[in-house]
Amino acid sequence: MDGNQFLDKLFFGSDLIDEWEMITPERVVFQALVKKLGPAISLEIGSRNGGSLQVLKSYSDKVICVDIDETLPSRLGDRFGDVEFVIGDSREVLPGLLRRLQAEGEIPDFVHIDGDHTSEGARHDLEHILAMKPDRRTVVLMHDTFNPDVRKGIKSIDYNKYENLHYVNLDFMTGVLHSREPVMNEMWGGFALFILEGEKREGVIEVNNYLEPQFLLTLKGSSHRW
Repeated sequence: MDGNQFLDKLFFGSDLIDEWEMITPERVVFQALVKKLGPAISLEIGSRNGGSLQVLKSYSDKVICVDIDETLPSRLGDRFGDVEFVIGDSREVLPGLLRRLQAEGEIPDFVHIDGDHTSEGARHDLEHILAMKPDRRTVVLMHDTFNPDVRKGIKSIDYNKYENLHYVNLDFMTGVLHSREPVMNEMWGGFALFILEGEKREGVIEVNNYLEPQFLLTLKGSSHRW
């Protein structure tokens, strides 16, 4: 049993899909957070091979998955049969899905964003989620925020526009500079955390990005350097 398998069993208690593109500390944080929250409704944008989806499925009453890959339901359907798959470009399908959930009173209380990794795509996904009007707390976790394109997108957002947004931490967890192929010298991973509340926020929101100096220093030695 390697380190990943040991920690997966320690925090999750069962075997997980191997093709989960999070490093070990991220897996631990993700599993611990979702288990503690125990969401009624979870929404995931970008599921790929189902690594994080399997955790959401285990600890949520209902799971909705948005993904551009039309093979996802057939690839993962047997394992996640009662997950609602919404297939299409998130820029096209996400707004309509959120309007439907709002109308049905089924705003998710946990959202995991790990889909479009372009600056525009990441910004689009996050802005639509932050515009939700929940009647209870919603926790939003966004992956790969150490990637320069994703980070550029989420840093361009005016967070004060979102009345129900109460907490913004762009550096909830740092990412890594990879030293293996095929992502040699690329910056990936990391989590940003956002909290929406049922009541409107008063005053200006604080945007926490305290790891910005580390990001900029790492960027200089990466293949992304500007």
